[in-house]
Amino acid sequence: MKKLFTILVLAGAIITGAQAQVSITSETFTYADDFTGFLGAADPVNWTTANAVGATNSAWQGTGTGSSTAGGKWSYGDTGSGATFDGSLGFLPSSSRAINASISFLVGAGLSLTGFDVGYDAELWRSALGGRTNGWAVSWSLNGGTDTLLNDLTYLAPNTNATGVNPDGGVWETLSLSTSVSQALGGGDVVTFTFFGDNGTGGGSRQGVAIDNFEFAVVPEPSTHALLALAGAGLAAYRLRRRARC
Repeated sequence: MKKLFTILVLAGAIITGAQAQVSITSETFTYADDFTGFLGAADPVNWTTANAVGATNSAWQGTGTGSSTAGGKWSYGDTGSGATFDGSLGFLPSSSRAINASISFLVGAGLSLTGFDVGYDAELWRSALGGRTNGWAVSWSLNGGTDTLLNDLTYLAPNTNATGVNPDGGVWETLSLSTSVSQALGGGDVVTFTFFGDNGTGGGSRQGVAIDNFEFAVVPEPSTHALLALAGAGLAAYRLRRRARC
């Protein structure tokens, strides 16, 4: 299963259309997206979704808790409404549906980075007892080059829970996954993350899975770390001197 999953993500990691880019503006840049207010009518802000090569079209289905059997893209959640809806980037595949969801980051001019940290919460919203253990495989690429799998971020939903929504409410399962990558990055470089929504293999129902609480943070050069620490120490000393004069 793991080998097939790897083959599928590499074959499916082709995104068509314009890709929005989030600008990295400093060497302490961080980005977080909890999909609050995302209602599942179109791609979330800063994200692009596309059907995997050869897959049936997956349309946005709106918001849901996992009770619906309609295949496609969802914003799964059960808390809040409208602008306060605690959503997620969800997907309920079928034997012919598989998607890619991607987000890109553009390194600002003059910045020098040594890598990045990335993580997200993988969620199971609709269960299929004995169904397919589909889920997410995550890869990254630099400047549109070859995709590299981030194995620590791979998620395969279990198929051992009763079919449908969690009778206790909320998600069946949430796994917080994260990893760090060492890579020299400079101004103009573009880092893209692609989440491949696997459709499993063969017949049978699929699991409704989601991406939530996505986080990205850059790692500056060691010299920048030292300067930041020195600046912090200087500010602390200045505050102490001010207190002493008061």
